[in-house]
Amino acid sequence: DTFNPAYIGRLKGPARKYALQSAASFTSIATTILGLAAAAGASVERDPRSADFGKIKVGNTRYDILGGHQQNIRLASQLITGKKINSETGEIQTLGPDRGFGKPSRVDLAYQFLENKENPVLGLGTKLLRGTDQAGNKINPATETAKIGIPLSFQGMYDTAKDQNSLPKGIAMNVPGTFGVGVQTYGSGKSKNAKV
Repeated sequence: DTFNPAYIGRLKGPARKYALQSAASFTSIATTILGLAAAAGASVERDPRSADFGKIKVGNTRYDILGGHQQNIRLASQLITGKKINSETGEIQTLGPDRGFGKPSRVDLAYQFLENKENPVLGLGTKLLRGTDQAGNKINPATETAKIGIPLSFQGMYDTAKDQNSLPKGIAMNVPGTFGVGVQTYGSGKSKNAKV
């Protein structure tokens, strides 16, 4: 509800004032951190149609400091504009008609958004029923089941260490995850639209 105008509009007096102050504080702190990261040489995506929007990108590792708000902003932007940006290639993709062939539609994006919000057990069930991950890659049921027991922070450290060819560097780059920052490592190429 931090950025929900309907919620803030229903609040009365001091509660509305504090809600607006909280939203403004969050926005200014996030903008400052993203600006400092860009000034230090990290990539920061400014286009809200990209999966990397509002994330600090160092190599193939992305840091999400927006605490879950980024996904809502991205989905709304993609649904409104009818376009999305591939975070690995930078390619702008036009959404196809609902239930169209070969292109994701607005319905597909909404479904993916909800699928990403599934708890781990339900998410595993979805993958097992489909037989693929969200990208369409075949899955190994035993491997996917085993992943449920591994904390996400350890999976992130492994992915980053593999990308960096260094376990100590992988662990160090995932330290922000212990403080609530989302850390994710994937891809091999740089997004054309990622640099500020």
